[in-house]
Amino acid sequence: MAPNHPFGKDLLSAADLSAPDLIDIMARSRRLAQTDGQGGGAASNSRKIVANLFFQRSTRTKLGFEVAALRLGHRSIDAYDPERNRVGSSNGDNFPDHIRTIAQLADLLVIRHSEELKCHEVARLAPVPVINGGNGSDEHPTQALIDLFCMLEMKGSMDKLSLAIS
Repeated sequence: MAPNHPFGKDLLSAADLSAPDLIDIMARSRRLAQTDGQGGGAASNSRKIVANLFFQRSTRTKLGFEVAALRLGHRSIDAYDPERNRVGSSNGDNFPDHIRTIAQLADLLVIRHSEELKCHEVARLAPVPVINGGNGSDEHPTQALIDLFCMLEMKGSMDKLSLAIS
């Protein structure tokens, strides 16, 4: 599936990643790990805004995205507050309008939602890259990348390993 924006690529499913994508992501991750995740930071004129839309709560995942943005020299904002949410209410925005508005304010959207297809809907609506931070019981591609990175760091290669998922 082609990205819906000119400067990036959505990460909605682990299946979206090609072998060259995985090699690139693992190499970049290794370089960041070697600098204690400090990556040099972004120049002040190239800082990006990462909008977190966590309709499904997850402290570890949310904080992980916030810390990653900070360590890379970017900023993170909460674009959905379940305590003050008015999306879909009679006096609030409908979901598509909410996404379009946030996408105009941010450079990247991270969505976590209990509905499996919601991240795909967000990707269709947003002109900026979208990352699936977990969609119900379906998939959590960034967690799969973290797991793969840890296995590679511990074992050096996946060539002769058998992997069982329970």
